[in-house]
Amino acid sequence: MKKIFVLFLVLFTVTLSLSAQVSVDLSFLKGQKAVSYVLDKSELTIQGMTIADWLQYRQQEQPQYNAKEELETELYPQLLGIFVFANDKLDDRFQLTTRHDCTYTLYAYPQNFTTKGGNTIKYIILETATGRKVTEFFVTSRGGVFGTMSNLWGDGVKNAGRQLAKMLKKAVY
Repeated sequence: MKKIFVLFLVLFTVTLSLSAQVSVDLSFLKGQKAVSYVLDKSELTIQGMTIADWLQYRQQEQPQYNAKEELETELYPQLLGIFVFANDKLDDRFQLTTRHDCTYTLYAYPQNFTTKGGNTIKYIILETATGRKVTEFFVTSRGGVFGTMSNLWGDGVKNAGRQLAKMLKKAVY
């Protein structure tokens, strides 16, 4: 039953992300030099499980390791790579930044990560001054093939950052 639920969740988010990517209009970013970003892990699931459920599962799966430590020191830090890899693909004309003086703020809400690093991330762009939502879209990325879970997440985050940069470039340049 759990596998069916996970499969349904993945198919649903992929369908949403494919339709969102096609129709997203980011043209309002034209002329902007930077956009603030915020990472919010509150909606994150791993393999379709809540963080608490995943920690319990992971600890039983690999009792020799500390699942909570792995999550906090190896997996969570990988998530900020989305913005690092996006900025690597962007140039000095436009960047994602932690400064709060930008007209717009991009909120990233990782939805689900697989153990192989495949992921779906929800993005919401707000006007910084008013908090008015301008747009919302999903990006689905593939993970890695070989390595530790942290390494595979790194591959998935790299792919997610590149996809985000590609969307931003189309709008800004």
